[in-house]
Amino acid sequence: AEFTRYLFRDGRSYVTLDEELAHVERYLRLEQARFRHLRVSLDIPDGTRAAVVPALSVQPLVENAVRHGIERRAGSGRIVIEARVTDGDVELCVRDDGTGIEPERIPGVLAGAGGGIGLSNVDARLRATFGERYALRIDSQPGQGTSVTMTVPNLAGDTPEAPVPTAAQATG
Repeated sequence: AEFTRYLFRDGRSYVTLDEELAHVERYLRLEQARFRHLRVSLDIPDGTRAAVVPALSVQPLVENAVRHGIERRAGSGRIVIEARVTDGDVELCVRDDGTGIEPERIPGVLAGAGGGIGLSNVDARLRATFGERYALRIDSQPGQGTSVTMTVPNLAGDTPEAPVPTAAQATG
């Protein structure tokens, strides 16, 4: 019920990282009920939790890790979600030890080729809101897993309005 309520929340386009992670944890509880051998660890320092992120931006990263990494390994594996402040930004990384993808497929994944639009949607929203330097980054090796990194300006707050990037952030 909590998971569904978040999906139909009060219409805010932006939330704090802490709110988004609470939704991700609810999603992961559902997945861990399906995949008993799914291990998850979070390393989210307090200094990153107030950062403003697009709503429903972290959950698609985690869902891709489960669906395209862990599920293909017969439902066993590890997902690590970690955040850190770096160069005035908040960097969030979702890493799995799943099947990985071929590096030449990464541009297509970010473009939404092959039917999956979750990552391309998040990437487009990040770029539109914060500028080109805030695009998603994907690193992957077949058989070794995938790492997806999302970076946002370290704008703290819980305002329902869209954060306004500075000129430097927008030109990045």
